[in-house]
Amino acid sequence: ALGEAPVEAAAAPFEGDLSQTSGSDLLRQLIEKRATGVLTVFDGTQTGEVVLKEGQSTQVTFGRTTGRPALTSVVRLRRGSFRFR
Repeated sequence: ALGEAPVEAAAAPFEGDLSQTSGSDLLRQLIEKRATGVLTVFDGTQTGEVVLKEGQSTQVTFGRTTGRPALTSVVRLRRGSFRFR
């Protein structure tokens, strides 16, 4: 049905610039959509990953940090790039 098309589009991998959307806004959107996948971020020097299962983070890394400190770093990002797949 036509109403299903946006759901399929939302499930597709997407990427963008963190100067256009902050790390906190991006994570909020993924949580609200109960997304499952891996969000990869890069701030120019460090890479981070947030593994999501149905909108819940199951593993987070940023640079050499893990867990809540890593998640805090991702949420605070205001520049760099991201990809969700």
